[in-house]
Amino acid sequence: MPGPSKDIQHFTRYFAMQQPCLKKMERELLPSCWEDDERMNYLFSAFRENRQSNQNDWDTKMTFWTKCIEQYYKCSKTAVFQSDQISNNFQRNGVIPMGMETVMKEMLRTGKIIQKEDFERNVDGGWIGWGADVMVRRPARWAINSVLKGNQRIPQGTYIHKNVLEDMTERVLSRHYSSPSPDSITSHIQEQSDFESSIADICSDEETKSLIILELRRRKKVVVNTLMDGCKVVKFASSKMTAVDPLTETEIGVFRLQKTVASLSQQLERLTREVQNHQQQARLHIQKGLKTSAKNSLRKKKLTEQRLEKREGTLNILQELLEKIQSAKTDKMIIDAYKAGSSALKGTLKENNLTPETVDDTLSEVQEVMEMCNEINDTLAQGNKDLDESMNLDLDLEESTLEAELDALMNPPADQNVEEKATTAEKEKGKGDVLSDLPPVPNSLPKEEKESPQRELTAS
Repeated sequence: MPGPSKDIQHFTRYFAMQQPCLKKMERELLPSCWEDDERMNYLFSAFRENRQSNQNDWDTKMTFWTKCIEQYYKCSKTAVFQSDQISNNFQRNGVIPMGMETVMKEMLRTGKIIQKEDFERNVDGGWIGWGADVMVRRPARWAINSVLKGNQRIPQGTYIHKNVLEDMTERVLSRHYSSPSPDSITSHIQEQSDFESSIADICSDEETKSLIILELRRRKKVVVNTLMDGCKVVKFASSKMTAVDPLTETEIGVFRLQKTVASLSQQLERLTREVQNHQQQARLHIQKGLKTSAKNSLRKKKLTEQRLEKREGTLNILQELLEKIQSAKTDKMIIDAYKAGSSALKGTLKENNLTPETVDDTLSEVQEVMEMCNEINDTLAQGNKDLDESMNLDLDLEESTLEAELDALMNPPADQNVEEKATTAEKEKGKGDVLSDLPPVPNSLPKEEKESPQRELTAS
């Protein structure tokens, strides 16, 4: 979708300068076409009765003024306006736009604006309920015929700009859920007056603040309750939930406890100032020589200090109680985590059929298999033994014959030993004969070697 045109951007700044809080309007913030009489006369002129006669001309004016109206109310920080005053917001040199009635009709037909009473009547049903109420349940022949007949005026009264209201509501929700602890039991419940004060920078009038609460209720993001003492409280939905839960007695108790803590804190501030004032008065009386008056001021100071000490003790107890309530939610989260882990483990054991009975049966089966394996091994060992015995019997060998052969290998005859020794001696003698065939070792050096030192001396 393309962004707003340059004219619209200039109009946005211009409309912002029209607010009562701004005393000065700078000339350069006016729309670029504002001084163009020809252009502005065209935009201020009335619409043709039949759009089909010049569709481009009709659409150009409608788009321009529709965007201007939306930007104007966004800058004004309000979503409500009176039907008979909207034209006055766009005066130029004392002249108002002639086609604003047509613009209002088209915006009402397309659902960009709605009557306030219709919106309040259908908070629970939402925008769809409003459309059904206008188009079906109510005698709304005007809503259809006014598009065809340009001579009928829209109903007088208060209107709501839908897009502006929705934009403000989104900003309120974004701010709440971006806070440090939006889901804390001590932060997601507020007194309605405190809530309205906290959004003063988003919307400027009380009527729009009430409409934002209605829109939050329509979206099921908040619930509003009136307590027995007449105090109205606003409860936000948890960031993890799509709809808000009803306000519980526990939450009401926590809210009242918070209010008591806030009230005690204010009392402590006031009592602290009183102590300081009595101390200062006592010093002034002493400077003037008024000892009796100084003594009375000190007496008041002591009494105030006693009240201050009692209030501080009560406040400490209540603050500790609030901290325990906050930690109780954390403890609940831990318990819930334990429960979730226990359920997950139980489910895993069930999925895998792990129970004491199945484990015991499995171990018994393993033991039976192991015993069977041992029996098989014993059977194999016995079978091998039987096979050996059967093979010995088949060869028809006597145990005594095997023993004799083994003894012969271990103790050979004497003549065999002598023969083996002679063979070994001959081998050793052969080795000695090889050495005896070598020439004797010379006793003197060769002649050339003897002369070599002399040569070296001569050469040097």
